[in-house]
Amino acid sequence: MIFINQNDYPNDPYPTHMELPEHPSHNNSIADAGCGLCSACMMVDRLTMETLPLLECRDISMACKANHDSGTNMLVLGPVIAEKYDLTMTTSNDIEDLKKCLHEGGCAILNPGGDHEDGYVGVFTRGGHYIVAISEKDDEFCILDPAIRPDKFDIPERKGKVRVAGNFCYTSSKVILEECSNRDPGFYLFRRNSDL
Repeated sequence: MIFINQNDYPNDPYPTHMELPEHPSHNNSIADAGCGLCSACMMVDRLTMETLPLLECRDISMACKANHDSGTNMLVLGPVIAEKYDLTMTTSNDIEDLKKCLHEGGCAILNPGGDHEDGYVGVFTRGGHYIVAISEKDDEFCILDPAIRPDKFDIPERKGKVRVAGNFCYTSSKVILEECSNRDPGFYLFRRNSDL
């Protein structure tokens, strides 16, 4: 299982907000805005016998205009990647749908929305982000976070909500639901067509 950290790609351009002329985000790199790209590549690796190179994924995203808003629009990129790799993508905000997908051998890209207006501090992000859920057992989800760093979960508001083992993060359905409650959809569910 590959792990890709977007922070390793500060010199690889990934412009976003392309609908807005001369927007500062046109100067973004993958390190700035490539969490969706990294997540898509890790999802493909998890579900198929193929590899989606990160820069190829960036080029696909730009070609299908998934980078025309802030970051990557997974409603645009996801179906393109799914078709290319013989996968099916559905969306949901229901934690039981997420568990079912993972238990049936699928994989999910989750869309945490960051801080909430009620004072909630985001665990995986302060703004918007994509992470990959690869398994679940006994209400503990195994997550690949493409923006992980050694001190990410050390601030008081995050402490105790995520267990880290190498590149893997483990957290509960409670945290996932809180994280994605201000995004719709919160979950992008991918399955192999051969499993359907």
